[in-house]
Amino acid sequence: MVIEQLREAIEREMEWRSAELREIRNLLTSIDDSRVSDTLKKSLVLLLYAHFEGYCKNVFSIYVEELTRERIKLKHLESILGAAAATKLFDELDKTGNLPPEFAEFKRSQPVRRQVKQAVLMKELWKVRESEATFDADRLIHLEGNVTPDVLKRVLCRLGLSFSFVETYAGDLNHLIRRRNDFAHGTRKGAPGDREFQKLRRCVEDLSRELRNAVIYAARTSSYLAVLP
Repeated sequence: MVIEQLREAIEREMEWRSAELREIRNLLTSIDDSRVSDTLKKSLVLLLYAHFEGYCKNVFSIYVEELTRERIKLKHLESILGAAAATKLFDELDKTGNLPPEFAEFKRSQPVRRQVKQAVLMKELWKVRESEATFDADRLIHLEGNVTPDVLKRVLCRLGLSFSFVETYAGDLNHLIRRRNDFAHGTRKGAPGDREFQKLRRCVEDLSRELRNAVIYAARTSSYLAVLP
């Protein structure tokens, strides 16, 4: 992978989102009307979460695009990513209920049936191992409506990226999601205090950098490739 191009693409995602949030924060300092100020503060929380979700989706998409551009053979991929690239094949085999004709007499024997289906899977994987890996980005990067810590870890895992760092930010990220839902659904009227907002902002900024670092590290170390014996 061209690491500098990858880094620049991610940095651009961070910069324009940070600039937009900064402009609104600066606007707040010039407003004397407390009602308008409170409305803007609540809007900032909504925008902070929206930018974080958009950033996650776009950074992961950039990484998947780079993986695809590398034209890596399936057999050379690290196992988690290899499984992601073979998802369509797995789905097709799961839907196939019938055994090959030569094994039809064992259809009522669960142990034999399972072993035969596993053998078919191995045979099909062997056929496609030399093909270039392709990825279903929408399936890999499914954020499930709210980018909770668990959702974020699941996506990172599916992409073969480090995810242990997410736990450090779990409490603040969950708090951001609760506040976002409170304001969006109208269940909370009061605006967040300055200290609360700054804590949420730092969580998003730090977590965004951690995501960038995880992607760059994978690219720099080629951790997406299988370790050959």
